[in-house]
Amino acid sequence: MDNPCLFRRCWLRWLVQPSYVTDIKPVLKSFVIWVFSDGRKGHESQTRGLLNALVKLNKSRFAVESYWVTKQTPNAHLTTYPHPDLILGAGHATHFPMLRAKILFGGVTVVLMKPSIPSIFFDMVFVPHHDSCENFGNVYATIGVLNTITRSHPNASEGTILLGGASRHFQWDTDRIAQQVKEVCDSKTDRVWNVCDSPRSPDELLSKIQDSPNIRKYPWRDTDEHFISFLLSTSSEIWVSCDSVSMLYEAVSTGVPVGVFELESRKRSNKILRGLKELATQGHIQFSHDGLTLKLRSELESQLSESTRCAELVTRYVIKNKLA
Repeated sequence: MDNPCLFRRCWLRWLVQPSYVTDIKPVLKSFVIWVFSDGRKGHESQTRGLLNALVKLNKSRFAVESYWVTKQTPNAHLTTYPHPDLILGAGHATHFPMLRAKILFGGVTVVLMKPSIPSIFFDMVFVPHHDSCENFGNVYATIGVLNTITRSHPNASEGTILLGGASRHFQWDTDRIAQQVKEVCDSKTDRVWNVCDSPRSPDELLSKIQDSPNIRKYPWRDTDEHFISFLLSTSSEIWVSCDSVSMLYEAVSTGVPVGVFELESRKRSNKILRGLKELATQGHIQFSHDGLTLKLRSELESQLSESTRCAELVTRYVIKNKLA
C-alpha cells in the first residue's frame, strides 16, 4: 500500500474491530461485561448508569454478569473471569487497559466521554453532544453525560436546589446565585426547598442564602454520595446552577420540571451554554430569566433516558457481533 497513513489506519481498524460476522443470526446465551474504573466518582456514575440500563434491558433475555476491573486488579486475576462480550469504561486511565483486554480476551469496547486517544481504537464511543470528537462511524452523541438517575416519584411538597461554584465556563457570582435562590424559595412557599452546595462551592455560599422556614441547607461535607440521588428522586421541582453540568443532566433524567440559575459566560463561544440552550429549546429545562414558574414537561420531553437509549444501541451492536 503506497500510502503509509492509510495503511496504518486500516491496520488499526482491523486490530480493534470485532471479528467478521456471517449472515448467521448470532445468539447471545449470556452477557459478560467487564467494567474498567479509574476510581473517579463522576466516571463511575456514568459507567454505572449504562451498566444498570444494560442489566435492566437484558435481564429477561439472558444472564447478565458484570466484573469490575480497577488499578488494583492483578492482571492474572482477569484470566479467572469469563471472557467479555462487552468492555466498558470512562476516563483516560481506562483506555489502554481496555484495549489490552480486548486484544487478549476479545469483546466489544465501549468508551464513555471523549477518549484521549483516537476514537478509531474503540468499537463504540459515547460523547456528550456539546463535545467534538473525530468520528469513524463509531461515535454516538448523547444529551449530556450518562448517569444512574431514573424517573422520579415526586413529592409535591419537596423541591431541590443544587449549586456549583468556580468553573472555567462561567463567572461565578455568589450574590447573584443567592438572590436567585431567594426569589425561587419566596415565590413557592408551599414547598420545602433542600439547598445543597458542592465541593466547588465557595465556603460562604450557604450562609449567604437567607434563612427561611421553607429552606433546608445541606453542606456537601455533611452528606454521602447517595443523598443527592435521594433528593432528586423525591422532588417535584429542581433548580440547578448552570455551571453544574453533571447535576443538571441528572436532574433532567428525573422527568420533573428543571430550572437553571444563570451566570455570565467566560467566553463568547461556550459549548456548555450551547448545550443548555438546546435543552431549553427542546423543553427539558427553563432558564431563570424566562420566569420562576416552571412548565410541566410533556410526556415526550420528560422521557430523557440517555442511559436506556445507549443500552439499546450497545446491546444491538454486541448481539450483531457475537456468535454463539
